[in-house]
Amino acid sequence: VGDYKCGEWHMEAKTVGDFLESLRSGHLMRQLDNLDANVDLFGMVVWGEVGPYVKQVQSRGGKTTFSGATKQVAGGLARVAADFGCLVYRAPNISSWASTRRPTNPRAVMARRLSDESQAMM
Repeated sequence: VGDYKCGEWHMEAKTVGDFLESLRSGHLMRQLDNLDANVDLFGMVVWGEVGPYVKQVQSRGGKTTFSGATKQVAGGLARVAADFGCLVYRAPNISSWASTRRPTNPRAVMARRLSDESQAMM
């Protein structure tokens, strides 16, 4: 389940183009539904640059702009994070994502942030 396993985490990986196309087709949501139903810890990484994706789409006659594609990626990532509560990574390439440290539990990260904020207010 998922494209990669990182410790106990199952990760779905997409290029920018794959992410946008599978988001539009609904395939991504089915994949994430499957992860959500079958594993406890999951997330996704979207890697690659928007510019080459836009050039590829435009070379095929598409009307996509850099600004529009950037907004679609940001909106799609926000939707995934909100709908599934999973980890979301954005990386310039798959190698840079692979070299990051192991994902942490998002609830623990949020608890640490809230604790840090309450400490700073005192």
